[in-house]
Amino acid sequence: MLYIDKLSDSGEQTAKKAESKVKNAIKRIQNLQLSNGGIAMWPGSNYADDWTTTYAGQFAIEAQQKGYVVTKQFINKWKSYQQNKAKNWKHNRTIYNNDLMQAYRLYTLALAGSPETGAMNRLSETPFLSPQAKWLLASAYAITGRTDMAKRLIAKSNTDIPPYYEYDYTYGSHIRDKAFMLETYIRLGMSSNALTILKEIATELGNNSWLSTQTAAQSLRAVALYLSVNPMGKQMNFTLTKQNKTTDYQSKNMTHHVSLEPNNNEKIVLKNTGKGTIYARIIRKGIPKESTVPASQNNLRMTVTYTGQDGKPINPISIPQGTIFIATATVTHPGTMNNYNSMALTQIFPSGWEVMSDRFAFESTIAEKFTYQDIRDDRVITYFNLSKSKSISISVRLSASYVGTFYMPMIYCEAMYNNSVNASEAGRWVQVTAQNSNETTDATNSGK
Repeated sequence: MLYIDKLSDSGEQTAKKAESKVKNAIKRIQNLQLSNGGIAMWPGSNYADDWTTTYAGQFAIEAQQKGYVVTKQFINKWKSYQQNKAKNWKHNRTIYNNDLMQAYRLYTLALAGSPETGAMNRLSETPFLSPQAKWLLASAYAITGRTDMAKRLIAKSNTDIPPYYEYDYTYGSHIRDKAFMLETYIRLGMSSNALTILKEIATELGNNSWLSTQTAAQSLRAVALYLSVNPMGKQMNFTLTKQNKTTDYQSKNMTHHVSLEPNNNEKIVLKNTGKGTIYARIIRKGIPKESTVPASQNNLRMTVTYTGQDGKPINPISIPQGTIFIATATVTHPGTMNNYNSMALTQIFPSGWEVMSDRFAFESTIAEKFTYQDIRDDRVITYFNLSKSKSISISVRLSASYVGTFYMPMIYCEAMYNNSVNASEAGRWVQVTAQNSNETTDATNSGK
């Protein structure tokens, strides 16, 4: 969102949406800061997460540099926390990516204009530094003007990284690491090296493979940084003809969006009038009447049950108006892989049901505790970790409030940083029947 103007000619409406999202993110991050200056991963948590602190702090610093308002108190407390951590850091090879955590911390302090030079020098002299730590530390040195140290660090570094995904802690991937490399080359003015890495990242971003949020963010940011220094040489020129009217378009950005009103019978002609190659695609957005995705279980098991307040099973397909009942999703680790971290269970309820005002949710006696729960008007999203061969049960109390026929979207559980772990229960139509009557109204609502 911070760099969307470098990546796309999206128009004023998209720019306003991006601005709104950035402002909301800044507000949320500031609310997550603890008294010691660190940043918690979840609201209500009383301890700082080091990667979250650095990652969110990087966003806040760059937002501030883009002209957004970030409170001075937040920045000063964040710097103090990071500086204290940096000065007291010790290399521990038994802790996974211990050196990367420190390198990222030092990089963001340099980005904020408060480099910890002593800690940077100590890290540079640490034996067996990981490649990721070297590239981030090199960027920190480049930011502070020490290009000699930066080049020395990456002189023998290998840019060929085998594909991998890290599902927690530093949320790494080979593409994310390429983004670190690209930024270092940009800051060192090594344009030919940067272009090589840029092409590799662009290929990964364009092949429709799954990307974690952190991989996508760091990659797009690095591409935007490259375009800030090396704007596209060729201008994109094309015409679009619809309803016998032709419009000319030009753009020097990587992408250009044109809004089209949906009309299945309309013929649209796109003509490339420039010298470069244009890759065109149609993106359609909307709310489907119902999901056609079948139930699935991939390295995860999930069952969903519905019971009355007396604990007896009920059929959710047809429920009398005014009934108070409980929906329980039980998620089980099948034991075939290691512990699952950063799991998310999304329970979206049909429009005729309401989450009860007391909004309680609870675990079964065999369950592990959830980390955080986001309770909204029509859904409950629960975040948790799940140990090998363990289960967690999440129950939500509901009320059948509105008479009619409504569509209930699928219930979905996934590992947020591992797309091979997920389970879902297919969506279905449900009814809320009138009290003291077996008849239902003709009202329908398929908008959720």
